[in-house]
Amino acid sequence: MRRNGSNLRALEQLKVKDLKRELEERDLVIGGSKSALQNRLRKALLENNEDPDTTLFELEESISSVMKKLSIMEENARNLEAKIVESPRKFLENSINLEVKINDNTRSLEKKLKEDSQNLEEKFRDEISKETQKLRQEVDSLYAQIEECAGKPLSPTYAACATTVRCGSTIRLQTPTFDGKTPFALYLRAFENVAEAYSWTKEEKASALKGSLGDDAIDLIQNLTGDERKDYDLLVQRLEERYGNRHLEQVYR
Repeated sequence: MRRNGSNLRALEQLKVKDLKRELEERDLVIGGSKSALQNRLRKALLENNEDPDTTLFELEESISSVMKKLSIMEENARNLEAKIVESPRKFLENSINLEVKINDNTRSLEKKLKEDSQNLEEKFRDEISKETQKLRQEVDSLYAQIEECAGKPLSPTYAACATTVRCGSTIRLQTPTFDGKTPFALYLRAFENVAEAYSWTKEEKASALKGSLGDDAIDLIQNLTGDERKDYDLLVQRLEERYGNRHLEQVYR
């Protein structure tokens, strides 16, 4: 009798052949009906101080059952071996397919990026060409208007020295050029008249003032920073210090 196996059964679950085997192991009579065999085995367990209701018996497997299990195990082993052999091949095939797919996607993406870049380049080139042409037309139109108003061709170095320009029946004011020889107070009044007529902001006045300075006067603001050059009050202050009445008084003393 073995009670430590995995194929365990209670006394009531034993078949006739199992009952006979258990009785035979105990040197007991193995003849009689199943009920007689069960009672005989129950009595033997009680005499041996074992509980017949909790004792478990390990059944012996038949040769056919064992062979069937061996056959299943062999088939499982063959399948496992086939999978082991097949896995590297499938892995290699999948790797190759993945590499091909990646290369195809990369080439497709590179082609699309190249096409998009060319399209963008053409678009930007067309836009730049249009804007350049438009700007040239505007500049040409502005030059034509100035030439018409001034009554003479306008060169890139042309600088107005008069305070007014007649355009047809309209008189347009222009800022005079300050060369440092004219008293700055007089020039500043003329400049402020033009600025007031056109309602310039201080930033616009600073820009116009810088554009009206001659060679000698413009050297005065060369050392100023970008922000200082936009400060109209600071520009006026520097010019007054250099060309104002106090400076002239010191010069003619």
